[in-house]
Amino acid sequence: LGMARAAEITGRKEHVEAALGIWADMKRGLRDQHGLFKRDTSRDFKVAGTGKNTQNPLMHLFEGLLGLYDTTKSKEVMQDAQELADNVLARLMQPQGYIPELYDADWKPIPAGPPGQREADGSPLDIYNAYSEAAQTGHVEVGHCVEWAYFLSRAVERGFPQKYLAPAQRLVEFVLKVGFDAETGGFYGYSDYEGRRTQASATSGWQIQEFIKMAAHWAVVRSRNDLWEPFDRSVAAVKSSGSVPGGYHGCGMYAEIVRLATLKSWAGAKPAPALT
Repeated sequence: LGMARAAEITGRKEHVEAALGIWADMKRGLRDQHGLFKRDTSRDFKVAGTGKNTQNPLMHLFEGLLGLYDTTKSKEVMQDAQELADNVLARLMQPQGYIPELYDADWKPIPAGPPGQREADGSPLDIYNAYSEAAQTGHVEVGHCVEWAYFLSRAVERGFPQKYLAPAQRLVEFVLKVGFDAETGGFYGYSDYEGRRTQASATSGWQIQEFIKMAAHWAVVRSRNDLWEPFDRSVAAVKSSGSVPGGYHGCGMYAEIVRLATLKSWAGAKPAPALT
């Protein structure tokens, strides 16, 4: 993604070649027998890491491929991105409309259990998500469902098949039901496999920033006018929280708002928000 964006900005051929080379190495060394990708390996790709599989690198890989397609307009890159999305939606997305976070080696969702669940050797169930007890067992990271809903819709906006809108819409409905806190405008970070929230909502942090971005996108690009009210509530919650969004998620939110404000579909729908 970084090299693709660098190429887009500089126009330098070596940045395009580097981006395509990185992707070729990933396909050669990291793709597994399921058509998905290993979380980590040794430098020669021969020894896979011991941690659980997670959908998070797959999601950001899809984001990276969208960026690479923006730069190259390569039919092969588009086909690769579609193959990845198709595998994720077929293998990982659940009938309830969410994508679980953690998986075993065969990409089966790891079972739910009490917070603090441990491996047989006493280590946390998954080192990658050990930052929260709520994330040490089978769970849904609701903010990542928000991101998938956004990335799939953006793919269609770029010319990818319309079929991705149906699962994206199911993800939107899931996060509205489980993630958005209508009372505070905040956002819940985790849920269990039954859609029960497993921690308090927050009015600051990356999840609410992603929700604001996704809600504005779907309201403008997909004419989901029902999302303006949650959007307004969450923007107000962020402002009242005293936190200033930044980093990857905050900058992505600002960039999408600016992009949407240039679209004709925003005109007349709603005044562009002041996110300051």
